[in-house]
Order: sequence, then structure tokens, then C-alpha cells
Amino acid sequence: MAKRRKRRGKRPPTTAKAADQVPSGPRAGSTVESTAAATADRARGPEPAARRSGLARWLPHLIGAFVVFHVAASSLSMIPSLSRALDRRAWADERAQREMRVWSARFGMEQRAFEDELYEVVVTYQTVRDRALTPFEPYMRWTGQRQSWLMFNAGTQSSDRFGVRARDCASCPWETIYLHADPAHAWRAHQLGHPRVRSMIFRWGWPSYAERYDAGCRAIANLAFLDDPDTQYVECGFSRTTLHSPDLPDPPPPEWGRTVVVRRPAP
Repeated sequence: MAKRRKRRGKRPPTTAKAADQVPSGPRAGSTVESTAAATADRARGPEPAARRSGLARWLPHLIGAFVVFHVAASSLSMIPSLSRALDRRAWADERAQREMRVWSARFGMEQRAFEDELYEVVVTYQTVRDRALTPFEPYMRWTGQRQSWLMFNAGTQSSDRFGVRARDCASCPWETIYLHADPAHAWRAHQLGHPRVRSMIFRWGWPSYAERYDAGCRAIANLAFLDDPDTQYVECGFSRTTLHSPDLPDPPPPEWGRTVVVRRPAP
């Protein structure tokens, strides 16, 4: 037992203790390795985090520049275009001639001289507008912002209101169930009077929108058939009213026209 204990006491020191006994100090060639590592770091350039921080500094400025560019392009494109007025053949319209007579008299000029001066103003205005929009044309075309606000050649003395009429048989009289801005005929006014629907109905009066007018009237007729089982015919149309003016203090009664008739489908 005593001999075994004596042998245990003579065991060599452990690896950890041996490591503790190794003198500390700089390794050979450590300075050269550090210099080489620093050179490699510089060759690699800035770290991704540093590059990201640089982009983060410039990103708000880039966004701000784009916003300014977009606002400038959109604002200039909203300036009304007078391109239609450059065609003096349109000035022969009676409505335009009426305006010319009124304004030339107010300026104390002969109508022909007034028209010539006005045409020069229109040409100058349109030239300046087109040149201001030239740098933005590619961007406006690429983003699909091609709407050009055209000025009307002249005002009109007529006012059109969309309406819907219905009847229960082919020989029955028509009954107006809806007329725009008429509280007495307000069937589904919350739908037909909605701004988006009104914008669509406004175009129905144009000949190029005849197919859409027909399809829209059929959709309205289906609503009328759904609300009233007795309704057999629905008619869409426009009530044209001549506005009051000093030249026409007593305008004629409204005229109903541009109609589309839809018959209830057979069961």
C-alpha cells in the first residue's frame, strides 16, 4: 500500500500544468503575420456593413431627388394644353364664334384682329409648355402618365343629365325612376350618382363609347328588373336642358334623347 502511494506521488505533471510552465512571449514571426493580415484587409476594401452604412446615408437624398423630379413632372403635365386651339378651323364653330364676338367687343377690337392676337398668344403658350415638358417626356411615357388636359374651345349652353325610365308593358307610358340630381327621381341614386359611376356615364354620350353605353344600360336594367318584378322595359337616356342666359331668358323645355332600351329577358 505504501509503495503504491509512493509511485502515485511521482507521476509526471499534467498537460495543463506543463502548459502553465511554458514562458509567455511573442511568437516568432507574429509581427510579419499581423502586417500581412492588415494589408489583405485593406485590399478587400470596406466591409459589407460599412458599404451598407454609406448607402443608408445617401438613400434619403436619392429618394428626395426622385420625389422632387416626380412632382415637377406631374405638376407641369397638369398645365392645360391648348393644342386643340391651334387648329383655327375649330374656331368656325358657332359656340366659338359667339365667344369671339363677346370678348372682342369687351377689348374694343375688331373680331378678326382679336382672333389673330389670340392665336399668337396660344402659339406662344403652347410652345413654352411643350419645351418645359420635354425633359420629362420619357419618364411620363414610361410610367404611363399620358393624360393631357385639353382646354375646351368654347363653352356650351346645354346641360345633359343622365336618367332611367321604366314601364310595365310595350304600350304603357314611361315612368322616370332616376334623373341625376333630382330628389323626386332618386332610384339607386347612391350608386348611379357615385363620382366613379358618373365619370363613366359622362363618356356614354360620346359616339366612340356606344358599346360601353349599351353594356352599362343593360347592367342598370338588370338592377331595375331585380327591384321590380313588374318592370318589362328599361330605357336609359339623357335629358338635355338649355341653360338660362341674357340672350335666352326663357329656354325651351328639356329634350330626352340618346336612348338605349332594354327588354326583360324571357324566363
